[in-house]
Amino acid sequence: MFEALLQRKRHFEYPIHRLALCLGVVTVGVCLMAPPLFAAQAVDNPQGQEQSQEVTALRELVTGLQADLMSMHSRLEMLETQLAAMEEAKLQVGQLPPAVEEEFERLEERQAEDRQELMEEIENNRRTIAPLVFTPALTMFGNAAGRLDSKPVVSPEGDRIDDQFMLRAAEFELRAAVDPYADAFLAIPLEAETPNGALEADVEEAYVLLKGIPRLSSLPGGLKLKIGKYRPEIGKNNLIHFHDLMWTTRPLPVATFLGTEGLGVFAEAGFQATGINTDFFLPSPSENATLVSQFGVAWSGNLAVTRGNEGKNPIFYTHQSWYQRLNDSQAFELGGSYLNGAANLDGSLRSQLVAADFTYTWKPGRLGQWRSFVAGGEFFYASIERPELAAETPLGFYLFGQYQPTRNIYLGGRYDYTQALADERIRDRNWSAYLTHYTSEFLRFRLGFEHRMSDVAERDGLNTFLFELNFVFGVHPTEPYWVSR
Repeated sequence: MFEALLQRKRHFEYPIHRLALCLGVVTVGVCLMAPPLFAAQAVDNPQGQEQSQEVTALRELVTGLQADLMSMHSRLEMLETQLAAMEEAKLQVGQLPPAVEEEFERLEERQAEDRQELMEEIENNRRTIAPLVFTPALTMFGNAAGRLDSKPVVSPEGDRIDDQFMLRAAEFELRAAVDPYADAFLAIPLEAETPNGALEADVEEAYVLLKGIPRLSSLPGGLKLKIGKYRPEIGKNNLIHFHDLMWTTRPLPVATFLGTEGLGVFAEAGFQATGINTDFFLPSPSENATLVSQFGVAWSGNLAVTRGNEGKNPIFYTHQSWYQRLNDSQAFELGGSYLNGAANLDGSLRSQLVAADFTYTWKPGRLGQWRSFVAGGEFFYASIERPELAAETPLGFYLFGQYQPTRNIYLGGRYDYTQALADERIRDRNWSAYLTHYTSEFLRFRLGFEHRMSDVAERDGLNTFLFELNFVFGVHPTEPYWVSR
């Protein structure tokens, strides 16, 4: 009987060292899962668009690891139960032969040592890997572009920029989890203000995204507070950074109404503001719809429609959006924005901006990485008060479409129309076509052509051929909404 008992005990002996290694791997996997999730949250579309395939795969991996961890814990509990049963059997049998007694003691000592080693292994992994969750994810973007023009082209700063090839920008982005309640984002671009001039550093965005408070992991209605310097969601295009555009140049009405920098539309456009932005979910009419409401108050010195104020008074704005998934392949999004701010230094004159945007996407499930189509546009209408004169009421809009015929090729076109802020009788129109090729998600080439029609003779009839190179290294961010890979 003693020999049978000893054989049973040896049969249940379990290699705890392997368990420690498996638990360590699970700990590493779960901890390393956090940074991609935070990165995805920092740029995630709040209207409920699909998450990237990389994040979905990582979630499935972690789910599997968690199942393995539970299985290991169950096996460890079973081992302990079996050892306890054998100990009880030993007591029932009474005095054991010396050899069997020594074997019991040896196995008990080994079980205690292995359990202690297991606990130490888990603690060491936690202390080693957990700090990585709060280490910023660093990404660097580079953008170079060339142009051939049929006429001389002068930037807003008075520099000739026709027939040039230049490094337009290099941008560093850092994303991190500050703590369980907040994420942080920092974007530092180095941009050329003159053709092939020195790249000048600036802070384009630097904000904290507050998602919860102590004792309350999430705020009511999914409320999030963005505090710092950021790109307000006036329309859709202003949110997108230069390197994530589907075109080589910003649309003309974006540059006209929201502002531009040294190289004009050939460089960065849109505006940043420093303030507080709130967004939260509204009750949805169906499970396939997402309604989001945003309100903000901020100060901005480079917003075109309030540039006369030089950022001395705050601007107030709101953006409302409706995202609707039609089926597994199609979705559309509608948005509306309103902005109000001072038009002069003392704030006695006001500027108002109304904007609307729409986006339609088609990504078939069976060929989701090989075919896609996206179309959309934005409309702008401003009312800018002037001293002793009637307010200027310029109008602008752009429309675009893009088709993906293969995994790495994108073909598209865009039409721009805008009236000048200072004189709405001056109109500019622009037709553009482009072809984009991805060699990988880290390297992108683009060819383009633009034809300008304008009431200003120097710009009328301008034809421009464009070449663009965009490269990325570091932690890979979420792809722009127009990319299907």
